[in-house]
Amino acid sequence: MSDLLPLRRPTPAEPLPARLPAAGELPDLRFGRFELQVRERRLLADGQPVPLQARALDLLIVLARHPGQLLGRQQLLERVWPGLVVEENNLSVQINALRKALGADCISTVPARGYRFTATVEPVGATVAVLPQRPPLVALPDTHLPAALPPLIGRDADLAALAALVARDSLVTLTGAGGIGKTRLAMALLHGQQAAHAHGVCFVELAAVQQPEAVPQAVAAALGLRLPAGDDRNAALAQALAPLRLLLALDNAEHLAAAVAGLAQALRRSAPGVRLLVTSQVPLQLHGEAVYRLGALGLPEPGSAEAASAQAALDHGAVALFVARAQALDHRFTLTEDNVAEVVALCRGLDGAALAIELAAARLPLLGLRGLVQSLGRRLDLLRHGPRDAPVRQQTLRGALQWSHGLLGPAEQVVFRRLAVFVGSAPLDLVLDVLADDDADGGTVGQPPLDRLAVLDALGGLVDRSLLSLLPAAPDEAGGDGDDAAPQPRYRLLEGPLALAREQLPAAGEAAALQRRHAQALAALCDRIHADLLQGRCRADTLAERLAPDLDNAQAALRWALDHAPLLAGRIAPTLSVALGVHRHAEGEALWQAMAPLLAAGSPLPGLLLARNLLRGSEQAQNIRPRQALAWAQQAQALAMAEADHRLACLALRVVGFTAQRLGDRDTLVAAVAQGQALDDPAWPAYLRVVLASNQAWLALVDGDHGACLQACQQQLLLSRLAGLGEVNVQIKVGSAQLAAGRLDEAVQTFRALAARLQGARDQQHLARVLSNLSAALLSLERAAEARAVLAQLWPLAGRYDMLPLWADDAALVAALDGRGAEALQLAGHADAAFAALGQPREAVDQARMDRALQLAHQALAGQLDAAGCARLQASGAHLPAAALPALLFGSGFTPN
Repeated sequence: MSDLLPLRRPTPAEPLPARLPAAGELPDLRFGRFELQVRERRLLADGQPVPLQARALDLLIVLARHPGQLLGRQQLLERVWPGLVVEENNLSVQINALRKALGADCISTVPARGYRFTATVEPVGATVAVLPQRPPLVALPDTHLPAALPPLIGRDADLAALAALVARDSLVTLTGAGGIGKTRLAMALLHGQQAAHAHGVCFVELAAVQQPEAVPQAVAAALGLRLPAGDDRNAALAQALAPLRLLLALDNAEHLAAAVAGLAQALRRSAPGVRLLVTSQVPLQLHGEAVYRLGALGLPEPGSAEAASAQAALDHGAVALFVARAQALDHRFTLTEDNVAEVVALCRGLDGAALAIELAAARLPLLGLRGLVQSLGRRLDLLRHGPRDAPVRQQTLRGALQWSHGLLGPAEQVVFRRLAVFVGSAPLDLVLDVLADDDADGGTVGQPPLDRLAVLDALGGLVDRSLLSLLPAAPDEAGGDGDDAAPQPRYRLLEGPLALAREQLPAAGEAAALQRRHAQALAALCDRIHADLLQGRCRADTLAERLAPDLDNAQAALRWALDHAPLLAGRIAPTLSVALGVHRHAEGEALWQAMAPLLAAGSPLPGLLLARNLLRGSEQAQNIRPRQALAWAQQAQALAMAEADHRLACLALRVVGFTAQRLGDRDTLVAAVAQGQALDDPAWPAYLRVVLASNQAWLALVDGDHGACLQACQQQLLLSRLAGLGEVNVQIKVGSAQLAAGRLDEAVQTFRALAARLQGARDQQHLARVLSNLSAALLSLERAAEARAVLAQLWPLAGRYDMLPLWADDAALVAALDGRGAEALQLAGHADAAFAALGQPREAVDQARMDRALQLAHQALAGQLDAAGCARLQASGAHLPAAALPALLFGSGFTPN
């Protein structure tokens, strides 16, 4: 539902003390030229009193007592206004007052989370427990790193050298053979440098990304960004990251080298504060790229004294890693003078590759050191005789993996290859649903069917042998069929083993059957989520969370189903579309392009399933193809009503109402409201009941009944909160209603508050819409100077989000109000041509402002140009490039923020 987008869940701020200490308990504090005299309740600047209201002073005491610490808005409200219920804007007012008194740099805003006092604070007189100062951090991304990493063995020199390169160069590629340890080294570097970059670090795993065009979206998703629609997504991502100082690591990039190279170039052009570390088996081959080649872990020289000394051998990384992993599995193992030669030989036979060494150590309890060396030797015969021009991974890791695979039991071998059907990780229930045989399936030829218990046992064996990663579930990640289900562990094949499993699955003749099971399991999951949403068992924001960990699996299942099982595709696509719509809109658009043949006449999808797909497809199209969206939504409504699925029919009415008002089709909008009233059920969840309120608001706005519009908007806002839907679009609608009702000061206040809330947030598309509406409200009051400032802020966003026609409209009125008639007419002409190209007329309130701009422009040019001359000047604006527009409004020296 694009006009009700879910907001990100805020991360809890750090705790404050249980109460605000009394003034007599606190010492005075000094920061910069200021002294905060707590007991006297006053602030001095260079020894002179600074006037502050009581609440502002209370707020300053709390902030200064916790320098560098993120303090949540609710925490501050509870400390500064204890026992009182106050609006959040009271806090914003006091923050602004403090910034005026102290300077804007003393208090930073962390969007959607709170505030941080960034000045260095020292106690005056008595000792005080002031928390350590931290660098000012704004809108930190999730690092996607574990809270703690195991020791990095044998890589101290590599870590130091890589850190020096990253400090010197903005693009560093860490190359080396598969399994050599690139990922572990990159993680260790990021883990140690989290505080060294103002906006932190972020680790992005690209192994699950299959399409080159999906790279910028995968990076954006990891950073919590939502990219706008458009062709150049690399440029959009780079522009979004331009203000940040961040260390970004892209892992496992070799299969996407060209796409990653394109993104790296965009980042270097537009985001100079972003330092990029790429792990790949091959360099990106870019000018200025620093390449660090990661070799094997250290080994003693053959025949040297170190190779015969246990103590000396432990100084080499390969031996130290093997011993550490072996002792973790069997505490009795010790490196001695008697076995050091065998350990060194084993590590050398594995080419010092970290993954191969860990795989070997995992077999030690089973085979013993002598048996381990002997088994490895037999399998390495194939490796030594492999083709010299084979990839590095196939010359080294393949041999280690095939040897390890040969030690698996029959059931473990079956489960190992079947795991190749998953993309990325998968939760336990999904793994069991796909990999276990039922009576109808039977088993592999020569192998009895594997029930769920047998699969579970085999998974444990694969984890024990370091072929399969066991990933703990996130604390807030539900498993199973409901929000209250216990979190589930997730399983993921390591990169090297996965490559081997992907070769073995089709060779065993099981690929088609496993892909069908995989698609069936994802379809069943999507069915459950869809039913839970319509029945009120989960909220809209919970829907995206439930499917988010398996988006890549769902997309892979959909791709297979489109070619082999259209009914399964029809069950997966609608729910997948909603989940993609939260942060991966471009992929959602591509989904419906692929699904389009199944929505056309003669669709193989049965009635209700076709209705579900038409509904979600219409939601995807409603902003960019409103006529197509309206047709699909009306068809979905008719199919749902024919099957007596009133809940699905109700959801279709939301798209009908939205697109009808956009297209100026009042009759259809009136019918949608009437049909919604007939369907409305007080027992329905808020997710459904919000539809009627939304359509009532649109109809009241179209009819000019602004009081009714505001009332319906307030109801829509309340229901949106209950349903877990985003509020910003509804608040924009409230401001638009105030503007249309002539309540201009209220509209300005609404849009200013929204702009302040979105400032610095990642949701720049909503900020652009709010700024455009704020400009319109200010110009309705003919406050040209304030509108000009807003348009300067909006300019960098206008082109990105297709708002240039509205920008040019408002710019024309600002120029006209300034008495610059020629510039006003050129801007108006550019806007006229842009609206004509879109085939979309101006809305009434926009046309009223344009009429005013033309009136003032003609008055300013009276005596200089006649009507025909004014018309020619206005028409000339149609040929101006967009880049020329700011100079007409601001002058040639304008530089966007």
